[in-house]
Amino acid sequence: MRSHVLDTCRETVRRLLDRLASSEIGARLASGTFWSLLGGVASQALAFLASITIARVLGRDLFGEFGMVRSTALTGSMLAAFGIGLTATKHVAEYRRTAPERAGRVIALAMVAAVFSGGIMAGVLFAVAVPLAQHALGAPHLAGLIRLSGLLLFLNTVMVAQTGALAGLEAFRAIARIGVVSGLLSVPILITAALVGGLPGAVVGLIAGWLIRCVLNLHGLLHEARRSDVRLSVASCFCEWRTFSAFSFPGALSNMVKAPAAWVGHALLVNQAGGYAQMGLFNAASQWATVILFVPQRMAMIALPVLSSLAGEDGRLRFKRTLRICLFVTAGVAVLVAAPVILLAPWIVRLYGSEFASGAPALRYLAASAVLMSLGLLLERVVMSLGRVWLRFLAHLLWAVVLLVGARGLVAGGGGACELATVFLLAAVGHVVALLAFLLVALRGPSKPLAQRGRA
Repeated sequence: MRSHVLDTCRETVRRLLDRLASSEIGARLASGTFWSLLGGVASQALAFLASITIARVLGRDLFGEFGMVRSTALTGSMLAAFGIGLTATKHVAEYRRTAPERAGRVIALAMVAAVFSGGIMAGVLFAVAVPLAQHALGAPHLAGLIRLSGLLLFLNTVMVAQTGALAGLEAFRAIARIGVVSGLLSVPILITAALVGGLPGAVVGLIAGWLIRCVLNLHGLLHEARRSDVRLSVASCFCEWRTFSAFSFPGALSNMVKAPAAWVGHALLVNQAGGYAQMGLFNAASQWATVILFVPQRMAMIALPVLSSLAGEDGRLRFKRTLRICLFVTAGVAVLVAAPVILLAPWIVRLYGSEFASGAPALRYLAASAVLMSLGLLLERVVMSLGRVWLRFLAHLLWAVVLLVGARGLVAGGGGACELATVFLLAAVGHVVALLAFLLVALRGPSKPLAQRGRA
């Protein structure tokens, strides 16, 4: 029986590989995945080394404060990004071959919008830093670092737009190369800054690393645009505003419900007794959720331009086949990575120091939620490739409602990192179920170009 199961699995994998090798779509997916993984593994390993080192240098409480400062900046960045990155990916992928002049205008508009919205949101964060630190975070001494994190907010907003445009050009090799080089340059700076300056040094080191990534992204984007005969035109980019905003506005609403909900969950945690110690545990566990999401995030990045191009053709059958391949690879990889993390959780958390030993349950719950989040990321891209961005917003709204209700019930009453991780798992379940329900409906019915169904 066992031999039969193994033979069946081998035959399934062989057929999948043969299909990938003989398919132009499969070749695009395989090439993008290869370069994304090659560069991402190295950069992720360096970032992970930096995270563990900083946790051991700062200790559990300060590592929790570091995580909260970073979370605040990323939340503001998601609001400022206004769906810019994904919008750039979709429209650049659609236009780069058929209408390269439009692709150039979309890239230029994405960069202008990112600089403008990132600057505005950074200014807002600077203005509200003191009351935010005092009343929402219960840590007045973090006000200065919250203000400083406005630079992180701005840089990340710009990076999101740059990476989205590169993904739309299917420049995954360039993205991989940039990730490796920026990691090699920025991680030593981050570790050194934390060793010398403690918590403020760690924040400054993070800013320096993200600035390096922005500079490298800009150089790579200009180079890849020239290679694709796409000319960036700032002067005429605003004529694409209607096309751009029609897609990015629902994306912005999605970020407006999801990012603040996650931040509120973190804030409820740190306002408990010993809350920043618990945030330190949650922050450490979150690093491993990032590891589990590593390949699925890149699969989702690759899938959006490929599926978008198919959705715009009369390629319904190829769309479904590509979707099945993406789901199979995403789920398989996420489970393979999450399983040992769940089993080895007690030993993994001790890498951060003896203070983190009680974080194993939170790690297990976040690892399980990361598997569902990986499927959610891919399903979101499928929804977006069909042009149904409002369905993504509704799925994010459900996620936010589940998280806020759960955090209010489990965390606000004195819960810790484990309870917050449980809430994230429940929210991930609701998110995936909502997206699957939509796709089961969207992919049924009479055969016709999916792009037409998406616009219906």
